[in-house]
Amino acid sequence: EAARTAAALMAMTNVYYRAVHMAEDADLAKLPAGLRMNAMVKHGIAQADFELFGLAASAVKGCEVCVRAHVEGAKKHAVALPAIQAVLRIAAVVHAATTVMDAAAATALSPAPSAAPALA
Repeated sequence: EAARTAAALMAMTNVYYRAVHMAEDADLAKLPAGLRMNAMVKHGIAQADFELFGLAASAVKGCEVCVRAHVEGAKKHAVALPAIQAVLRIAAVVHAATTVMDAAAATALSPAPSAAPALA
């Protein structure tokens, strides 16, 4: 359940923080996000594990600011760099496999090309 919570929160926060970062507007960056994120601290698992779940989701979503924050959070909770790297590698492989499976499913669902019309 904590992994799902992390994925849901990262889906929301990654979009917001990535967009704020891309905007390169100091005043916008100073504003509070105003997003409900209680589950960031009330998730029921070790904070180190939650940081790693968040890191994986943030890496897949491509949020530079979020990745940095989760790496620092993981290190703060005594997660070693090889473990952090392992999470990034696992996220990359899972994302690649999902991309291939999604493409295969889309191909399987698309209608077969119709035969060329006969010439009269």
